Amino acid sequence: MVTPAARSLVAVAITVLTILGLAGCTADTIKGTAVAADKSGTASNEPDLGGTRWRTNESNQNIQIFFLRADGYVDYKTKTPGETDFRSYSGDEDNSTWTLSGTKLTLEINDAYAIYTATVKGNKLVDGAAHNVAGAKWTWTAAKQ
Repeated sequence: MVTPAARSLVAVAITVLTILGLAGCTADTIKGTAVAADKSGTASNEPDLGGTRWRTNESNQNIQIFFLRADGYVDYKTKTPGETDFRSYSGDEDNSTWTLSGTKLTLEINDAYAIYTATVKGNKLVDGAAHNVAGAKWTWTAAKQ
């Protein structure tokens, strides 16, 4: 026998899923979060990256440490080949953000001055490509710290 409380819980769940579907959240990403559900209405299998830290290995010899905040911003440290110390930046100050669609991670750094994309595979970011508005292009990978 189904209790009235269980019926109410099911009704709330159906309402929430309906609202998400009407709001277009079924196949789109929300800044800094995984998709709520895929087109079939099933739960997403996207990894939860909020609160994770990644150290890059880049073909241009730069080193980045990206901290993917749960609110969708990216705090980061950067060091170029001639530097001995990292320079730190706050994502909400320079509008650096991250999004995830399936296993594809996109980072937009410094108001999209540089854009990084990669595929999430466990504790690694692989098949990374990046470019900036000056026209430079490079490849990259990263390991979770």
